[in-house]
Amino acid sequence: MIELTIGDIIREKRKALHLTQEEVCFGICDKVTMSRIETDKQTPSRTTLNALLQRLDISDDRFFAAVSVEEVQINELCNEITALNVQYEKAGREEKKTIKEDIEEKQQKLRALMSKNDKLTEQFLVRSEVIIGGYKSTEKIDKLIKALRLTHPDFDISKIKNGIFSVDEIKMINQIAMAFSEQNDSEKALRIWEDLLTNNKDRYEKIVPAKTQRCLILYGLSREYLIRENIKKAMMYAEEGREIAIDYGIYRHLPGFLIILAECMHQLDDDAKSKELFEDVYHLCKVINDKANQKIAIEAMKEYFSIVHTPKL
Repeated sequence: MIELTIGDIIREKRKALHLTQEEVCFGICDKVTMSRIETDKQTPSRTTLNALLQRLDISDDRFFAAVSVEEVQINELCNEITALNVQYEKAGREEKKTIKEDIEEKQQKLRALMSKNDKLTEQFLVRSEVIIGGYKSTEKIDKLIKALRLTHPDFDISKIKNGIFSVDEIKMINQIAMAFSEQNDSEKALRIWEDLLTNNKDRYEKIVPAKTQRCLILYGLSREYLIRENIKKAMMYAEEGREIAIDYGIYRHLPGFLIILAECMHQLDDDAKSKELFEDVYHLCKVINDKANQKIAIEAMKEYFSIVHTPKL
């Protein structure tokens, strides 16, 4: 059996995609470093390796890089902050304050550990800060674009469709679209999500994290089309997202898709199906402790069907 090194795998996949070294490593490392990685003369850091693999649509869970104690601590803090970000988005108003304080404490620890030129961790921190920071939509857009330009100096919103992005970069672009939606610039938000969905489907088929990002994109699209009362497209994207969430066990996004489908059914006067979907959301949210979406389901059932549910505190 022929054993391939990580350098061999990166080089062969890059060539199969007809990409140059510069295109793959742009903003992550220089061409000399990329060349040394491909020839196994240099071992990249874990964050650098992950970013390169993601841009090439290679699953990173099969590879291990030598890591320092600091890198292990950074990785642990990033995982903890990510989990808290999810909790923050699902929490009620009172809980958010406590979770935010916990996130900010871990962000400070992370900044103390990271090097000044660690662009990838800096991007991660900006994404987290945008989630909890209470910024205006214009401020969010400015911060996210500035962070994206750490690895894509010439980043242009109009050229997303053909870009080469890592999973974390996709998350930031999704947040930009959300910010445009918040300021009622629906056309720009939809254009970003449509281009990002095309990019995601064209480039990422093998890595599960990309499926998670596709759920984020599909949720943004379906929600925005529902707001615009384009029920057909809202249902199409929500159903696609629901299927991915179930197939890949991405249950964090499932309540949102079910809520959109329930709202669509209500708009189409199919109240029996709408009621069934809202009930599904209510019970699912009890299981996964998603208080924000549970509240939406409770309020909708009371308004539309005079059904009263009392959430367990």
